[in-house]
Amino acid sequence: MLHEEDNREGGASFKSLGGAPEETAAAAAAETESKETLLYCLAEAEGEMALWRSKAEQLHHNVLLLQQQQQQQQLLLQQQLQQQQLVRDRMQQQQHAVYLQQQHNLKEAREEREELIQTRAYLTAALETTKQQLAAAEERAAAAAAAAAAAAADNQHTDQRLVLELDGCRDELRSLRESKEELFVLLLQQQQQNKDKEKELQQLKELYNKQSLLLQQQQQQLEAAMTDQQQLQTQLIKYKTKYAETAFAAMDARQGCVGRLPAAAAAAAAAAAAAPAATAAAAAAAQQQQQQQQTAAARLFCLLVTSAAF
Repeated sequence: MLHEEDNREGGASFKSLGGAPEETAAAAAAETESKETLLYCLAEAEGEMALWRSKAEQLHHNVLLLQQQQQQQQLLLQQQLQQQQLVRDRMQQQQHAVYLQQQHNLKEAREEREELIQTRAYLTAALETTKQQLAAAEERAAAAAAAAAAAAADNQHTDQRLVLELDGCRDELRSLRESKEELFVLLLQQQQQNKDKEKELQQLKELYNKQSLLLQQQQQQLEAAMTDQQQLQTQLIKYKTKYAETAFAAMDARQGCVGRLPAAAAAAAAAAAAAPAATAAAAAAAQQQQQQQQTAAARLFCLLVTSAAF
């Protein structure tokens, strides 16, 4: 179409060069037609471009929707993974708790099994004794029955007596069975009492250990107090002796005059004569006081022992 328009324009221009007014008008009409054609093609191209642009926008919108859906799916997947992890943790905790409970139940079952084994041993011994008694009773009953059968032909009264003996043996057998049940009950009660006694014995042992430790501490404190008291008494005697010596020395120094030497000698002799008696009296008094203190300490020790025992 463009070539035809060019040809037309070329022809028109050629005709215009040589030409007439009709040819010029035809060329102008052809040019106008070609312009209209170009405008029509341009309009179609713009329509197609708008169509493609709308398709591109729709495609971009779809891509955005797909991305949003993908993000939502990833978020849901993460939430599901977190929930699964929480469920796994809870299941592990529950399994661990169940395992611990099973171990505890197993331990209790073992302890109950040990107790049942001991109870079975006790009951087995009691049952053996009861069986022996039952066997003896059955033997006596069989002997009585044989004797009754043998004597049935001899004497009717003898038969009645043997029947009574047989009934007595049966009653004895019945009583033995009842006693077996009573023994079983008593055995269970005795086991419970033994457990209670063991607990009480353990408590008494602990109390005895505590009281022994307390008594030992009190005895050590008493011995330390007696030692301190003896040391104080010894120091007191030393101080008194030293004080007496100092007093006598001061007295001798004051009476150092030559004219009074005989009187001082006489006083010294008298003091020397009285000193042993005073020393003996002081020693006797100290010994008596020490004995009294020892007696009081012994009484205190007895009181402490009695209070600890109570």
